[in-house]
Amino acid sequence: MKSAPPLLLGTAALFWGWQIDVPLAGAAVALLADGMRFLPYRIEPTREQFYRIADFCSVLLALALAWMFATRGAAGAVLGAFQWMPLVLLPLALACALARRDTLDLATLFLFMRRRLRAAGGRSPGSFHFGYTYLSILLVGASIANREGPWFFLALLAFCLWSLLGAAWPRRPAPAFYPAFAAAALIGYAASIGLHSFQGWLTDVAADWFSGNTLASDPYRSRSSLGTLGRLKAHGRIIGRIYAPRDAQPPGLLRQASYDRYLSPNWIARDAPLAPLAAGTDGRTWSLAANLGSARELRVVLEAPDHAAMLALPRDAFEIRELLAEEVKRNRLGAVRARMEAPRIPYTVRYGARNESDSAPGAADLDVPIEEGAALDAVLAEAGGLHLTPTRRLAAIARLFATRFRYSLYREAGSDPRATPLARFLLETRAGHCEFFATASVLLARRAGIPARYATGFSVQEWSEREGAFIVRLRHAHAWAQVWTNGAWQDFDTTPPDWSDAEARSDGTLRALADLWQWLAYLLGEHPGETRELPWWVFPTALALAVIYFAARLVFSRRERLIARRMVRGKLPGGDDPLGAIEARLAGAGHVRAPGETLTDFAARIARSAPALARGLGELFAAYYRARFDPRAPAGLAAEFEHRARSWLAAQRPD
Repeated sequence: MKSAPPLLLGTAALFWGWQIDVPLAGAAVALLADGMRFLPYRIEPTREQFYRIADFCSVLLALALAWMFATRGAAGAVLGAFQWMPLVLLPLALACALARRDTLDLATLFLFMRRRLRAAGGRSPGSFHFGYTYLSILLVGASIANREGPWFFLALLAFCLWSLLGAAWPRRPAPAFYPAFAAAALIGYAASIGLHSFQGWLTDVAADWFSGNTLASDPYRSRSSLGTLGRLKAHGRIIGRIYAPRDAQPPGLLRQASYDRYLSPNWIARDAPLAPLAAGTDGRTWSLAANLGSARELRVVLEAPDHAAMLALPRDAFEIRELLAEEVKRNRLGAVRARMEAPRIPYTVRYGARNESDSAPGAADLDVPIEEGAALDAVLAEAGGLHLTPTRRLAAIARLFATRFRYSLYREAGSDPRATPLARFLLETRAGHCEFFATASVLLARRAGIPARYATGFSVQEWSEREGAFIVRLRHAHAWAQVWTNGAWQDFDTTPPDWSDAEARSDGTLRALADLWQWLAYLLGEHPGETRELPWWVFPTALALAVIYFAARLVFSRRERLIARRMVRGKLPGGDDPLGAIEARLAGAGHVRAPGETLTDFAARIARSAPALARGLGELFAAYYRARFDPRAPAGLAAEFEHRARSWLAAQRPD
């Protein structure tokens, strides 16, 4: 394949800049990557110099990935890497343009191939055309913008046709080329429309049913682990922050969703579709209920990798402020979901006493599965709550769980395989995690005639001095009961209070380092509607790390330079050094080394056309490679190569 046609890369760079809304960057890439080839100035980088340029591009890519991972998350870092790859590889594109060279060794991009190349005496493992590779990178980067409309597809067709015709020039394509290309274009366009429609449908479905990676990610169903045997893994990753003065303790439980029907082992929300809420006049205030008393505030920031999340709210929340959301929905059980473009959802929630936004209890809030009835009656009898008032019945249930049950992340198999997971927990093992306690509490309250619901969300318990906030981890996800007493819904959490300590012990030794990294990612990330300042030491630290890296590269490359100085560069006829004299003698015989051609390939080509001239040339070039690049080569090898070069030159002189 020939080199990329003139102006093709420049036009693609302009298109890339237009698509991702950075036209100045596109113009700069076009000027440097394609415009430089028209300058009369030309450079001749060696293979090792191309390696150094490629290594520099790798460092740029690593720094860009680290930055985008910290500010955009994993998915954003992957997309961002493709989007900005043209800038990362710009130094290599500039070197190729100034050298007027399009073919590069595969070892330029792959370190393991460099070791193979040196072990093989410099024989190239293969090559690729960088111009067309860079064109593909520009088009992939432009596609990340995902703009609607036919313009991207039409431009893609134009670039493909330009590339194919440019590669075939000056030959004319076959008559069937254009009909085949048109057919492929129509099929591709139809497929792109279908994929776009499928993507939109899948996004809506996923957002409606799986709006997060937390315990309460689904407002319609809570998939519990009641039937799971073995140890449950508790992850310590931070997924939220609660800003409140330390001396003003926020509510201990922040709810995300409630459920009213138990279908073992899961809970579901029956007849509770999410309905959109109307925003206030400022577009950032969302009312949940009327304020019936005093008000307090919390500032909450939740991570939302898929740009949607179930909001964590106090039970008596009545208003959400400073929420820049595209859409906010709520169901009758109090679950609130927000969707926005940023991967982080900050908001201020106002709450107070008895601000009810949940629906009043109904028949579903007293429903108890028949198969659980016997176990529930036995536990109620043991608690002694059958003949007490509703309030005292709840106290008796809580006392029983506190004295005769224990928290455990490990669930053993029971002796009766026919018993339900809940019955085994209540009558046999009496050890389990919060989902067992919450489910048992809801059904026991209902069995005692008290309306109850199953709630999921987070426990607010860990204060961070470094961040000045309460941090919420995945392992802080919690389940508890809500009971209707004295004309209002109340939280009823019977899980033993040591559950948080038990899960905290599952943290690994590197948790502190991971927390520091997540805090830096939080500082560097997007905060819609907020202005945050980075600590003064962030940029000096990054600069120091970059200096350390390049200093290390300089130290390790010094040895290679010392090895290079072993070469004896005497004044030999026809050139300034032994290798130059040999190449000059071969050029005089009509054998000119092509740009980018290795010495090994050069010797093999000469051997096919002039075997007598190539006699001993392969061994001579192998000795040169070893003397030049092998760090373990003896010091006298350079002088030996010079001697053999003189002998070869002398043998080629006419008698």
